[in-house]
Amino acid sequence: MYPRADGAVFQTPQAQAYYKNILKKCTGKVLKNPLDPNFNVEPYHGERRRVIIAAGRLSTEKNHRLLIDAFSDIAGEFPHMNVEIYGNGPLQEELQAAI
Repeated sequence: MYPRADGAVFQTPQAQAYYKNILKKCTGKVLKNPLDPNFNVEPYHGERRRVIIAAGRLSTEKNHRLLIDAFSDIAGEFPHMNVEIYGNGPLQEELQAAI
């Protein structure tokens, strides 16, 4: 479908150049990175939480059940890890019951 696009947005000039021949009829725009490349921050040296986080609508297509089932299979090997799921939706009660 790329050749039929009216426009495209890219993260880098290299990505834009890669698609140049594919997107012959549309214009492309590179969005500037809002982060300062000279930004420097000290590494965190404190205690880190051991957690897997999922956020999204609690619906079939998001497949949170796969995460719950997969973590259930390995949770005994990783007692220091937790899973937190944030969201709401039609499967909320079903997922809570599975947990």
